[in-house]
Formats: sequence, C-alpha cells, structure tokens
Amino acid sequence: MNHIEQIFNFEGQEVRTVSVKGDVYFVAKDVCDALEIGNSRQALTRLDDDESMSFEMTHPQSPSKTILMQVVNESGLYELIFSSRKKTAKDFKRWVKRDVLPSIRKNKVYIDPTATDQEIDHAVRFATPQKRRNLLMSATIDGENSVFAVYGAIKEYISKWTAEDKIKALNHVERTLLDKKDTYGSDIAFVHKIEELLRHVAKDLDKIKNWKNGAEKRELGKENKQLQDQVSELLHIGNFKEVHLTFKQ
Repeated sequence: MNHIEQIFNFEGQEVRTVSVKGDVYFVAKDVCDALEIGNSRQALTRLDDDESMSFEMTHPQSPSKTILMQVVNESGLYELIFSSRKKTAKDFKRWVKRDVLPSIRKNKVYIDPTATDQEIDHAVRFATPQKRRNLLMSATIDGENSVFAVYGAIKEYISKWTAEDKIKALNHVERTLLDKKDTYGSDIAFVHKIEELLRHVAKDLDKIKNWKNGAEKRELGKENKQLQDQVSELLHIGNFKEVHLTFKQ
C-alpha cells in the first residue's frame, strides 16, 4: 500500500491529503479553494517542479473510480499560502501547522478508518527506508520475525509501487542484508541464511528490471507506430494534393 487518503475540514471546506511513501501532499484545488485563489492551474505554474505532481486519487462522487488530481507537498503548500492575499491565508497556515500536520505525523503515516489492520500495520512498520532497515537488522534466523518473513512483508508493502521505486527499495534491502551479513560473520548458519535471501532479492530485482525494460520497449514501440501512422497519413495527404493539382492542370 503506497498511500492512504485522509480528508480534513477547514471552515467548512474539505481539504484532501495523501501520503506517498511517507511524504505529505495536499490536493491543490482544495487548498486554492480554501485560500480563495480563483485559478488553481495558474497558481501551480508558479511552483517549482518538485513542489507539485499529478496523483491518482479516489473519485469524490464515485469511490469505486479514481481521478487524476494535482497535489502539492509542504513546500508547494506554503508557496500557495504566501501567494494568497486573503486574510484567511494566515488562519489556514496556522490550521495546517497546528492541526493537520500533527494529526498526520502522530504515527508517521495517515491512518484511514477504511484501511485493514494489516495495511495499517505495514504502513507503520515499513513507511521509511530506515524503518525497513531496522526491521531487517533485528530479524532472526527463523520464526515469525525471520529475515525471510520480514522481506516477504516488505515485498507486499511495495507491491503497488512503480518499478523504479521497487528497484530502489530492493537495492536498499540488498545493502542492508550485506551489512547484516558482516555483523553476523561468526554465525555460519545465519550467514548462509542471509546469502540465500540475497539470492532471492537478486532474482526479484532481475524480474522487476526485465519487466521495466520490456514496458519501456513496448511504450517505445507504441510511439514508433503512432509516428509511422502520422507519417503515412501526411504522405497520403501529400499524394492526394499532387494528384488533385495535376488533374486541374
């Protein structure tokens, strides 16, 4: 699970928020409405590239569907606040700092009432690279808290991430396991267990990289096909005009 949505209320105005791998984002339109900024699209053009992004969220009128929304991180949020000359901007900023962010960060993640116990548990346990590292470093050779069990839970947690983000996460797991191997160098049985897990991680990385490369090739193939179709259409139009002009002469 890579995000959990939560809705806050500012003076009757709903402000949707979302957590993406531990980072807090706010729906830009909701923020602009609360700040009485008329043109949210224009306001977003004044932000830096790393302050906003498009994000697929639950459709407000149809929970079974999704909608693409522009969201801003904390830096982008404050830029929008500063750009508003309305008196309410100061109240909104105070509300965000005193109510929203502390509520979100109480457990370092969003807690959605509709989330399952397992989703909440995984969000709390695996939300950051450091948390994942700590769990792997403290994992045992077998049992419920074995290195294989922890790795399996991490794989499930990142299962909906993009291929690129999965690769980054598994590379981090790989480095952590190598550190753990060095720590338990005198425990031959544990070292063999870690080496076995490292082989599994390497295979998982290869699968993801192969899928990513295949997806990129498929996308490139689609783009080439579209380009060929456009060229063919232009050539067809050009030939038609040439024939038409010849006929008129």
